[in-house]
Amino acid sequence: MKSIKRLRFIVYFIVIGFALLTCEDGPCEHKEWDLTKTKTITHVTCKVEGIKEETCSVCSEKKIVIIAKPPHTWGQWLPTSTGVCPGKTKTCSVCQDVITQREHAFGFEKRDCRECEEDIKPGDIGPGGGIIFHVDPKGFTVKGNVYDGDNKVVGIDVGFDNYTAHYLEAAPFDSTPSQWGDVGTLIDDLTTFTSSSDQLRNNTIGEGRKNTQIIIAHMDQDTKKISDTAAHRAAAESFGEQYDWFLPSTGELNLLYQQWNVDESPMEYKLTTTWFWSSSQGNSDGSWVQVFHDGSRLGLNKEIANAVRAIRAF
Repeated sequence: MKSIKRLRFIVYFIVIGFALLTCEDGPCEHKEWDLTKTKTITHVTCKVEGIKEETCSVCSEKKIVIIAKPPHTWGQWLPTSTGVCPGKTKTCSVCQDVITQREHAFGFEKRDCRECEEDIKPGDIGPGGGIIFHVDPKGFTVKGNVYDGDNKVVGIDVGFDNYTAHYLEAAPFDSTPSQWGDVGTLIDDLTTFTSSSDQLRNNTIGEGRKNTQIIIAHMDQDTKKISDTAAHRAAAESFGEQYDWFLPSTGELNLLYQQWNVDESPMEYKLTTTWFWSSSQGNSDGSWVQVFHDGSRLGLNKEIANAVRAIRAF
């Protein structure tokens, strides 16, 4: 009998002891959340983060949980008859947001269309059938390969002077994946960065076209005869009967990434590969790529075949 009473006494104190424990000094450590008591404070949508409140089943303490916004769920492109200039739209099936692409009549002195007078914006369709990813109303300088009016970069037969552009257009599709070319050689007159911090400090907008011609001239020399490079692939494109496509510099490629990475970007379905060559050089063995799944810029061996997306500046 005494042993039974003693056992009851021990059990009693064990129960009371566990009742007094909290998750800080007990066995639970907030691992047992009572999902039946979860309270939704804000419903998650494509535009708004969700917020919910969960309750611990041991100590009844509450915590706030943030639910990240999911990406839009875009439908198919559909032609639209609204507006003067032809275009197409697609709609998110969750939040009903709509994005529009239009084919405008481009003006070179201002950023609005000559026909409908709407602002031309990143995401609109360009003259080459690609997508506008940068608009500068004031214009930016595209560096030529003719210096002082007469002296061309050695080896380049077709020279052009500096000119002012207002738009950057990305080709509608990737070119064939290719090597950068000629590992072991540092090419003169190219935009060259020895580290990622160097290229982040420098604005290389407007240098891709010059770089591309210099690379091609270098690779085409009788002592080289390398023809399957990223620069060759980009310059050979003729989308929309435009013949001024080139391999973007690191700065131009980064602008393309920034526009592609926007949640509402109409470019999301067209850039299918994550590693893209730029025309900017790192050293004799490597050149710069942009990683499109996270935005980082890396120096890679020039022999590696990576994706190529041509652009044009006009």
